[in-house]
Amino acid sequence: MDWWNVLRFGVIPVLTVAIIFILKRKLLWVAPLISVASVFVTYMVSLGLVTDLSAMAEFFGSSEHTWYLFMAMLLHLGIAIILTLIAYLAAYLLKRYQRKA
Repeated sequence: MDWWNVLRFGVIPVLTVAIIFILKRKLLWVAPLISVASVFVTYMVSLGLVTDLSAMAEFFGSSEHTWYLFMAMLLHLGIAIILTLIAYLAAYLLKRYQRKA
């Protein structure tokens, strides 16, 4: 597996949700959006499309590449949303445990 796939579907969603969970739990709903934006930037950097605008126009002109990017972003969004729901559950359980103690 390539490094950007590990980064895109594993590291970025986990880190985004974990950092927002630690810093400000009330803003946890933003984690999937930040995560998808980060993945999009990583995707562009990994393909080298950031520096070559003509390659970017050619890439997005192909419907095959556009559909791949769309499906990858949907998959990533699903992963980030599931992780966010798990973080909300953990926050709820932590709050509930702190009240009892």
